[in-house]
Amino acid sequence: MDQIATRLQHQGVETTVANYISWPTLAEEAAAEYKSGHARTIILVGHSSGATAVTSMATRLGELGVPVKLAIGLDPTSHVAVSGHVDRYINYYIANGFGDPVEKGLGFSGVLQNVDLEHMSDVSHFNIEKNGAVQGMVIRDIQAALSSGPPRDTAACNGSGGHRTCATSTKNGLVTEGSAWPESKYNWPR
Repeated sequence: MDQIATRLQHQGVETTVANYISWPTLAEEAAAEYKSGHARTIILVGHSSGATAVTSMATRLGELGVPVKLAIGLDPTSHVAVSGHVDRYINYYIANGFGDPVEKGLGFSGVLQNVDLEHMSDVSHFNIEKNGAVQGMVIRDIQAALSSGPPRDTAACNGSGGHRTCATSTKNGLVTEGSAWPESKYNWPR
């Protein structure tokens, strides 16, 4: 996670890296930053237990009325459901390993993608966040989220306003839900 944060910082993206057990404090800090106008886009990334904590943090931010533009889980070790106002949740996991797919929880109206990396023989639970190809995917996902503007209105996902942006589709058996989009730490760009 430190490598991803360093690469993002070199691109001018401010990041915070912390242990997964501090997610409640990080959620409160992120909410305060967002509500004060110091942060306009919140992106969460976590590995292993941190991927599980990302889901908890997204739920808490939703309870606080703070939208999450993007949440990325890297091989979460617990079966979880994502809730809250999350535009897009991408779960990179290894089906034959420790990780699990993520499910939609109550109140989730964003796009959920479960991306099985089982076909990448050089990726395991213990190196998924260190693998250069996976880091590249995560960074591209973050760049795309940052370039797409502020979090969308949940009404857009629900189809009001004449458009629908959250259709479900599959891609080559790797994305099990959602549409494809060109340990324990979090990053939220500000």
